[in-house]
Amino acid sequence: MAAAAGLLAQIEADVLSDAPLAAALRKCVALGGQTGSPDLREWATRELRGYPLAELPDYRKIPCPLYIDAIVGNSHQKGLQISPRDLAPLMLPWVPDGP
Repeated sequence: MAAAAGLLAQIEADVLSDAPLAAALRKCVALGGQTGSPDLREWATRELRGYPLAELPDYRKIPCPLYIDAIVGNSHQKGLQISPRDLAPLMLPWVPDGP
């Protein structure tokens, strides 16, 4: 457990310094292995490599209004606010459920 404590101290130092976030996340993967925490390993790996669409956590979805530029008939509209329901189903995993 001394190795895990040392690794935890390194992660804390990385977070409090200007060290690259990727370095701290790789240490989290290693710490998860040393402490037998598959959840920590999985979380840190996904933060490093990305999440599958179906499993994108809510804190990775940005709650904000949606605006588009569109041509509707003969008129060109800029900055038109739309509802998430106006998006293609493929885009919905990136849209939060609501405010």
